[in-house]
Amino acid sequence: MIAFTDSDCIPERGWLASLVEGFKSSESGQIAGVGGIVRGTGGSLTGEYADLIQLLDPVSGPDGEIPYVITANACYRRGILLAAGLFDEGFQRPGGEEAELGYRLRLAGYRFNLAPNALVYHHHRDSTSELTKTLINYGRGAGRIAFLWPGIVTG
Repeated sequence: MIAFTDSDCIPERGWLASLVEGFKSSESGQIAGVGGIVRGTGGSLTGEYADLIQLLDPVSGPDGEIPYVITANACYRRGILLAAGLFDEGFQRPGGEEAELGYRLRLAGYRFNLAPNALVYHHHRDSTSELTKTLINYGRGAGRIAFLWPGIVTG
């Protein structure tokens, strides 16, 4: 297993055990990764907005499946991650690399699980301009995914 969090995140006690527990199911061999919940550390309006829209949480797609997990709070099976070729380093800024990897893994027949008890606290952006820059990066990432994988919907 390879677990991820970010330098601006604080994992809750029991975080890693909760992520690993997310791999235990009747279809455990098909689970490539597990993601947890991300909540803000402060009371800024932009942070509360990020929490409200679940900006960094694994969210089910139109098919009811979780399409990818966010590395602020995620764990992958090491062998599956290596076999997939890891993250695409062509993404110049944060945003899109997790979704693109998730797309490749789902094409290979894997899926993702949610570990609702795996919680990390994140220092969300404190201003609307910083949040806007983050969202622009996500849009650029979606554009790169559309270039790499024409015809898929990125969310």
